[in-house]
Amino acid sequence: YVLKTLTDPEGWFYASQQADAKLGEDGDYYTWTLDEAKAVLSEDEQKIILPAFDIGEWGELVDSAPRRNVLFLQEGPPLLAQRLGMEEAKVKEIFESGRKKLLEARSGRPAPAVDRILLTDASAEMAAAFIMSGDAWKRSDLREAGLKALDLTWDRARDPNTGLMDHAWTPGEGRAGLAVFFADQAQMARALIAAYESTGDSRYIERCRQIADVADKAFADSLSGGYMDRIFWPDAPGVLSWPVRSIRDNSIFAETLTRLKVLSGRPEDERYRKMARKTLESWADEYARYGQAASPFGLAAHRFQMPPVEVIVVGASSDPGYDALHARAKTLFHPWKVVRHLTAQEVGQELKARHATLPAAGPAVLFCLKARCAGPFAGPDNLALKLDEFVNAGEGRSVPLPRDDKDKDDTDKGN
Repeated sequence: YVLKTLTDPEGWFYASQQADAKLGEDGDYYTWTLDEAKAVLSEDEQKIILPAFDIGEWGELVDSAPRRNVLFLQEGPPLLAQRLGMEEAKVKEIFESGRKKLLEARSGRPAPAVDRILLTDASAEMAAAFIMSGDAWKRSDLREAGLKALDLTWDRARDPNTGLMDHAWTPGEGRAGLAVFFADQAQMARALIAAYESTGDSRYIERCRQIADVADKAFADSLSGGYMDRIFWPDAPGVLSWPVRSIRDNSIFAETLTRLKVLSGRPEDERYRKMARKTLESWADEYARYGQAASPFGLAAHRFQMPPVEVIVVGASSDPGYDALHARAKTLFHPWKVVRHLTAQEVGQELKARHATLPAAGPAVLFCLKARCAGPFAGPDNLALKLDEFVNAGEGRSVPLPRDDKDKDDTDKGN
């Protein structure tokens, strides 16, 4: 949906799509009456599609349009096949046929307008989602779409005078002149870190440093700690002139700063870890009253205190076999991991300090947790299995592991 409807031909993401095509409608484009669905579907398809999507005489819009049904999957083909006494393969065939007919019929309706405006925080968050899901599923189309949108957002929405991200950009008018919101900086920094972990391109981590530095100066709350949600604007109406703090945006920024320090490996970047600590500590007396909304704080606090599993990819894209090994390494799952990209020389210096095994020539993957490392692993190795063995090995010296496991399906095992 995002690629088809909310992506500009140039590659940047639109802000939203409206619910209605014209005044007086109430989601008519997306919803169905029972008669509308029956007019599109064959009798066999009605037996499957109507119960599958809970399409009945009365729908969910009780107050405004009671006969219109909001489609949601109430029963999938396996349950329908069991209840109707049919073969599951046949139910799937009829289900797909009916679903496509509904979609084709809906495409003939007047579509609600799309807001062709770039909003920085939303665009950056979507770009990060595309990059991370593209890596997890080995979907290069998603990854490339995310990277392209991120680059365009940086180029078009960044204020060159302040270095801050503007809140909005439109093709006709350019930047909105609203480089005043902390959420734009926090989401952009997070997306840049995702891009660096995905590509190893140093320009992304350098841009993240730039955003972190200017955001720290512009939004820091000298009284309570952490960061305010906007720059003070005395002429704004009412309470809008008074900045407040957002636990979500502060937590996202703190986790990004933590990742930034781990990924860079530079001693001078220890300042970002200090910034993260100061931010998290500023919420220590408040987070409990936010309930579920404090979950980003819980994640950020945990990741600040616990060392991550480092998935270290060694080599360069020009090395034979590197791209395939790199793609496999990025599908690996661990709830707190970072993907680092190092040359043979860089990894040699780090592993020497950790007393770990230096990889042989050619691309390789290593796993490290504090001073403990495993590997190097290469093409024949099942990385998901090796990661599982490493994580569950416990504290101790680097554990040499056998290299005779064939890579049957890292993606399935890793996820």
